Amino acid sequence: MPTRRRILAALGVAGSVGLAGCDGLGGDRPDARTATETPAATASETAVATGDAGDGPSLPYSAADASENVERPLGLVVRNVGGERRFVTVVVSHGDRTLLVDSSEYAPEGTDRTRHYPNLVARRGTYDVVVETADGATGRGVLRVDGVHRDAVVELDGEVRVRQTARCTPDCGDVSVAGEARPFGNPRWPEIDAWAGYTVTVANAGSRRHEVRVGFEIDGDTALDYRYRPPPGTVLGFPTIPPLRRLAVTVEANGDRWRGRLDADRSVALPLAVDDDGVRVDAWPDAGADLRVRNERGPQTATVVLSKEGERVASWSADLGREETATVSAFVPGPGLYEAEMTVERGDESLTNTRSVVVTRRGVLLVRVRDGVDAFFVR
Repeated sequence: MPTRRRILAALGVAGSVGLAGCDGLGGDRPDARTATETPAATASETAVATGDAGDGPSLPYSAADASENVERPLGLVVRNVGGERRFVTVVVSHGDRTLLVDSSEYAPEGTDRTRHYPNLVARRGTYDVVVETADGATGRGVLRVDGVHRDAVVELDGEVRVRQTARCTPDCGDVSVAGEARPFGNPRWPEIDAWAGYTVTVANAGSRRHEVRVGFEIDGDTALDYRYRPPPGTVLGFPTIPPLRRLAVTVEANGDRWRGRLDADRSVALPLAVDDDGVRVDAWPDAGADLRVRNERGPQTATVVLSKEGERVASWSADLGREETATVSAFVPGPGLYEAEMTVERGDESLTNTRSVVVTRRGVLLVRVRDGVDAFFVR
């Protein structure tokens, strides 16, 4: 059974942190927190320390010289994105200084699935983040405090991810290399986010820096052509592109090239990732979906054809009565950007609609047949 002491020992900070409560992550007191030599309780009773005993509690962790601090201190967000309750220990440290130690239970839904630890660090630098769950899943990452990155985000499912977004408009400090962007629209993108539309992110899921080239074509015109060198764990976050546009996304890394198109009339989130193997949709290991077709009108024939990168990967067709629902298990075989072509036939009438479907985790491809036909990916 993993213990908080083992995690702290791995960081070399166990000697500066006193442990309270049960020793095991799965012990009898799932709400037990750690205590430090200089404890400072927040609203969630999280234990923090700022270094040597006697310094006194102080958040955010800052340098005496204001020029060494960023304007907006950064923190940490921990989120359970899976379907099971999890008990988790999180440690944030900088050298021999332990800034945060927290052991908490995370619910699979509701407000207790997420915890925020704001304003932890203002001093520029790179801080270690170590996470371990009671069932043995572990994750390591960093909190980069540099005026470019935002709060670090820990996501918990069958694995542990530690990521940190750098907002690229299109430049994002040392993370960006060079390129060009052509503003358009009102408000003008990319300086200003649209309130809804297409959200594209590119995460470095590897263990080293990768040079990444990102291109957006909007309504047939090049709007972005930029190169970046994100460090491991950094997510390139781009301003939301206004809706009702035809968007084509191209990402190149390590000799690989990924290209996809999104619908013109629906807000879509497209998370991509790069590593030594190239470019892919950023998905969880169990990603895929069952098909559920719900006929909300009179008797008719429904057909669904699923394609990926221009090749058919699955198809289904059946006659459905009024208010009848059909389910096909494992219809979507894995993660990716798919095209779902749906056709309904009633007598001599036929109607076809095509949708882009981004699959990043386990869920259901729901097709609703009413006056028309449409598809949605739901968890």
